[in-house]
Amino acid sequence: MSPSRRPPASTLSLRSFFGARAAQGLGSRSDPSSRRFELGSFARRAISLSALTALGQASFVIALPLLSRLYTPADFGVFTIYLSIVNIGGPIIGLKFESAMFAAESKHDASIVLALSALTTVVMSSIAGVLLWAFMPHLVGMLSPAARWMLWCLPFGLFLAGLWSVSSAWAIKGEATLTLGAARFVQPVAMTALQLVGGFVLATDAAVLVGAHLLSHVVYSSFIFSRTLTREDLSQFSPARWLLLLKHAYSHRGFPLFVLPAQISYLSVSNLPPLLLSLLYGPEIAGHCGVAYRLVAAPVSIASLAFGAIFTGVVSRNRDHEAVIPFARKVFLTNLLLVSLPILLFGALAPTLAPRILGSHWAITGQFVAAFALIGAAQSLSAPFVETTSIFRSQGLRLGIEFVPAALVVTSILLGGALEWHPINTVWLLTISSAVASTVGLALLSHRLPAMIRRAAQVPSADGVNPAEPCRYAERSDESAD
Repeated sequence: MSPSRRPPASTLSLRSFFGARAAQGLGSRSDPSSRRFELGSFARRAISLSALTALGQASFVIALPLLSRLYTPADFGVFTIYLSIVNIGGPIIGLKFESAMFAAESKHDASIVLALSALTTVVMSSIAGVLLWAFMPHLVGMLSPAARWMLWCLPFGLFLAGLWSVSSAWAIKGEATLTLGAARFVQPVAMTALQLVGGFVLATDAAVLVGAHLLSHVVYSSFIFSRTLTREDLSQFSPARWLLLLKHAYSHRGFPLFVLPAQISYLSVSNLPPLLLSLLYGPEIAGHCGVAYRLVAAPVSIASLAFGAIFTGVVSRNRDHEAVIPFARKVFLTNLLLVSLPILLFGALAPTLAPRILGSHWAITGQFVAAFALIGAAQSLSAPFVETTSIFRSQGLRLGIEFVPAALVVTSILLGGALEWHPINTVWLLTISSAVASTVGLALLSHRLPAMIRRAAQVPSADGVNPAEPCRYAERSDESAD
């Protein structure tokens, strides 16, 4: 290669970070036959990521019969309330700037967004801590005396939840499949192990459950960043570059304006029910609800999110219409057969299995699993495509799709409480309405996807790079090694 064609040093390091050979196999401008995604390559990476995630999730499922006897439904209820607040508040902490990584056209741009996301997470979590401290006297009255310690844990939980999202997006954008899979194995295993050890050695209390969650999230983000960050990436965190970060924040303002409320709406479907049901029916119901949803969500985490991580990483590089649409169909059908239908089958069997495995005082959990299976099946189908709107900068569409199911969940719970329904009847109403709305939203997204791809191919990005040609960056990296 002549000196005039040699790429900059930042490009030379892309091989180890992004796996440029995999990208070359997925798309090439010179060979039309390679412009279609190879199912074998997708299957290998999906299996590796799903297998590691499955092993991690299996640790909780295997330990659940013991955990259900160490901790009471009320303990899990407090833990579930904490998780619900953290899971909903986590995206607020980062303002969803991390989603802008998927639209970045180069590793350099992605590292700037990473610095912006990390800085935003630090600032917003600090603000959340100050607000919690200021309103502590008013908030204490809303919690039972045994759960008031949770207020001191929330700022740390929110910060780590935001950092979890940032580190995950960084790994997905870089197609660091093995690193992401290993992190998703280590995190639940560490949390389950700490909960078991804490239950035996310290005390069977909700504080042990929360502490294990915090420590496991530290392990997750630390593991990803330690394996993927370079010195050049870290240079973006210099205070001298903060003015540049502010400019990027303004240029990516569509993410906090549209993607943030959309993500909150999406998370509200699974995290608001325990909060609202605990207010109407007591904390024990939140415990049953939290355990039930975690069992249903395990297959989604194992397979659907793995498919989504690979799909997002690949499509953010190659946005060719002839490749993306067939690839999306394959992902959808694979997800339907391997995840959605098994979740529904598991929900049908859960009322019979729950009292035998978890104990008689957890019998109602099986009924919650049966109801939440509808939401789990619907979320499994949409999870692989949730960041498609970020890639093609259609954040308004995502807001509309995610807001309707969340609104129906809140309406159903309030209606069931006003009519004094049994908790399980209220849950059935919210799961049916939410599942139907999510399915309609997925159909709308699939209908709009071809037009989104064509528009992206016609409109250059802000840095002058055609969004339809993101593979050129990987191709230059391969040329540099020849």
